[in-house]
Amino acid sequence: GPASRLMAEAGVFVRDSRDERGRERFHSFSVLGATYEKPRPPVQSYPRWFREYSFYGYHAGLDCCAETTVTFHYVNPPEHRALHYALLRAASLRSKSSPRADLTTEVFGLDWTTDPEVNAYGRVWRDPVYQGTSKRRQQYNNSLVRELIANRIRLGDDASWNVTRILRQPEWTHPAWRSSFGHG
Repeated sequence: GPASRLMAEAGVFVRDSRDERGRERFHSFSVLGATYEKPRPPVQSYPRWFREYSFYGYHAGLDCCAETTVTFHYVNPPEHRALHYALLRAASLRSKSSPRADLTTEVFGLDWTTDPEVNAYGRVWRDPVYQGTSKRRQQYNNSLVRELIANRIRLGDDASWNVTRILRQPEWTHPAWRSSFGHG
């Protein structure tokens, strides 16, 4: 956006932490907020100010997040527990199957935990088909979040880490900065 371009022109040195496909590793909002422009249930997502301050813009949907995602911001404790559970479950299931297997149903399906601590938020992502007829049953279907968590984001050794983009100085870096780092 305009503000980040002005910072670049002023010589503010910025690293690009996106992956080789331009997907973010550090997310300003939760999984739901990163995936959907208008998430349900409503959570913080990428508002106009974010788009104006973001040098590279943002991508919603499945292109929002790198396989090597590091963190999500504005994640409350129940969502954190559900995310931790789902990512570990996906990693465990992936270790017993092919690397590109679709694990969405296995992660979020019938064998999902009954732990109320995880389900306080996990129910938001699960397919309504697997949630029975409880009063808390959701009226929305966050299938992109399920796909992202079960199949796209990888943990540790399971991910393909390419950090050359982070180590490279952007072409628009102020000349004085380039020379101070020996890249004239």
